[in-house]
Amino acid sequence: MNLWDIIDLFVNIFNLLGDTKTNKKRKKPRIFIFFNILLVISILGLAIEVRSIVTLVSPIIFLGLFIIVGFILTFGTIILLYKLALIEELRIEDFFHILIPVTLMTIPLASFVNRTYEIYTEESLVPIRELVHKKNISQALVKLDGEEMSVQIPKTISALLQNGDSILVQKKTGLMGFAIIGDIRNVK
Repeated sequence: MNLWDIIDLFVNIFNLLGDTKTNKKRKKPRIFIFFNILLVISILGLAIEVRSIVTLVSPIIFLGLFIIVGFILTFGTIILLYKLALIEELRIEDFFHILIPVTLMTIPLASFVNRTYEIYTEESLVPIRELVHKKNISQALVKLDGEEMSVQIPKTISALLQNGDSILVQKKTGLMGFAIIGDIRNVK
């Protein structure tokens, strides 16, 4: 594949957008059934993995990175569908019909891989700066690796802790390179 083939491919993608001025009723290709199923699976996967994403040390960077990866995979999917002649024209709503499931699927898959395949585990003894008891959960503000963060304290040890007490925080680094806050134990 040379440079002219790549340019030709992008020109053809813009031609795929179709004519939006004529309101011809067209039948959607059957491949969109797959994307409907993928949307349901990705929403279920995201619901399962949301807790793992929240316990990451930097969940915003994780989400931003894998949303961008989802956009890239969407463009790759559209190019593949076009080259395989599974779609003839692509309207804006069809583009989003592909974009949303593919992007939503990358986030739980990346979280699952990061959580399941950990590279190393590190434990740190950190003092509690501020302890907040809420109705169903207790949170502590701690300084871990020079960064202040809020960690969730299990109900079993939250009643025993006060501001200034030290806790043992387990930090696992997953295969994707993102750190996850693991077990939290009382030192006393």
